[in-house]
Order: sequence, then C-alpha cells, then structure tokens
Amino acid sequence: MKDYYDEYVKYATRLILNNDDYGNKSKVRAHNRAMKKLLLLEKEIIEANDTDLFDRLLQHEDERVKMYACNLCVTMNYNVDNALQILKELCVTSTEAPMILGHCMRFIQSNGTCEY
Repeated sequence: MKDYYDEYVKYATRLILNNDDYGNKSKVRAHNRAMKKLLLLEKEIIEANDTDLFDRLLQHEDERVKMYACNLCVTMNYNVDNALQILKELCVTSTEAPMILGHCMRFIQSNGTCEY
C-alpha cells in the first residue's frame, strides 16, 4: 500500500491559515494549487481506506495537517469523536482560532452535533 503521509503533509502545510495572507496573490495561488492536489490525494486515501494514516495525521504538530486530517476522518466516518475533540482543542489553542473555528463548525454540523 502506498504511504501517503509525506505527500499529505507537504500539501496541507502549504495551505493558508492566516486570513491576512488572502491579500497576497502569490500565496493564494500556491494555496489553490496545494488544495487541488490535496483533494485529489484525499480521494486516493479514501479509496485505500488507510486508517493507520488517519491516526498518524491526527497526531501531526502542524495545525493545518490536523485540521484537514480531522475533515478526512469525519468524511470517512472514522474516529469522529477524536477528530472533533482535536478540532475543539485547536479552537482554544490556535493563534488562528477564527479560521479553525470555521472548519470546526462545518465539521461538527456535518456530524449532526454542535456542542460548544
């Protein structure tokens, strides 16, 4: 089975986390390219159903990796409670909490619960 970890981390860490960066066209273009590649990679990961990868990504130190890994877990209905708990923790600890909060709410709503 292909190991997607390094590739996933590479694209996720290229994504914009800070709202201020959206005014920089080159950063936005780089973000859009990385997002397209990340979405294609996520399709492969979903088809492979590599749950070990999900667990490893949830433990990554970068907020962006964790945030998108949580989304992947919720999408796959795998380890959802842990993924939502990680998102809640990110909302509290992140310096970019407003961006994280937006993702948190979207994921929690898709899970049918909203306990904040």
